[in-house]
Amino acid sequence: MKPTFHADKPIYSQICDWMKKKMITGEWKADDKLPSVREMGVMLAVNPNTVSRAYQELERGGYIYAKRGMGSFVTPEKAVFEQLQSDLAEEIATRFLEEAESIGLNSQAAIELLTKRSSKHE
Repeated sequence: MKPTFHADKPIYSQICDWMKKKMITGEWKADDKLPSVREMGVMLAVNPNTVSRAYQELERGGYIYAKRGMGSFVTPEKAVFEQLQSDLAEEIATRFLEEAESIGLNSQAAIELLTKRSSKHE
């Protein structure tokens, strides 16, 4: 499923987030070959330069690597995915707490709500 882009964040950054999520969910596994920049541009209906910028960001961050003449691949480094999962979980928790506070719930009440909710899913 392709991402829905929002005006509040650069598209290349949203592509990075979307790709990272595919990696940590296991949809894209270690050493999987990624679509070419052009293919990804067509798939996402964005300019290939935007996709290229996303790939460069992901490569700088160690999430993907390039092999000259062969394309880009998902990193095989497990530690990268563990850190990414932790970082994304922290972002989600922060957003949740900020949203809860915006409707008048303090942090403790929000945490209690999560605890109560999680016990229903066990």
